[in-house]
Amino acid sequence: MPAKWTSTASGSLPAKLSAHALLNLANLHADQSDLILAELEAEKALALARSESLDLLSAWSLHTMGRVLAERRQHLLAIERYRDAGALYDAAGETHEAIRVRINVGDSYVALGKVKEGIRLLRAALTEAHAASHRRLEAQAWSNLGEAYYLAKEPAQAQACLRQSDALAGSPERYPDILFFNAFYEWKMAIAQANPTREKIAFGRLKALRSGLERRFPEADAFDAFVERRRSNA
Repeated sequence: MPAKWTSTASGSLPAKLSAHALLNLANLHADQSDLILAELEAEKALALARSESLDLLSAWSLHTMGRVLAERRQHLLAIERYRDAGALYDAAGETHEAIRVRINVGDSYVALGKVKEGIRLLRAALTEAHAASHRRLEAQAWSNLGEAYYLAKEPAQAQACLRQSDALAGSPERYPDILFFNAFYEWKMAIAQANPTREKIAFGRLKALRSGLERRFPEADAFDAFVERRRSNA
């Protein structure tokens, strides 16, 4: 979810508060996979933010709309929204969120099957995140590069990226969603490589991390479905 700000731009307090509330709701509903409601709320927030020239809230609205479109697999439209958001973030000097949307653009290219371009964009975002000392974003970029290399059928590169991500996501702060995502692809690769020891270790990590997740995402849903099938077949 994008960060929340108190905008210093001109605009009425009710408009700012309403836009904030709508975007909080939009991201909450997106977390719960209620994408229709999330999109409506983000569109209303964008209209309010634009009417009051609240550029950061406009950026956050576009960012949220990009997220919803990406989750609907409408990746070309998502890229447009992310890039519009990024331009506003850059203009406002909001480097953290600008880097975040550039990671999202890279992910969208990977999802479109344009993996080489996605990897190029993710590596550029990784360089930015490292230079700005944004540890979580750096861990996220390494993690998403791991997925990209996995999809490109380059397991050695994928594992190297996931391990870099684990090192950043494990301490001193702990990011269980990133660690779970990494373990999921380690588990998938272990299965593909018929390595039961690595498969067992990765599965154990997934079980340990699952309870700490605060939001739904496809890898968590896939793991839950696997566990449920195994329980039903036992």
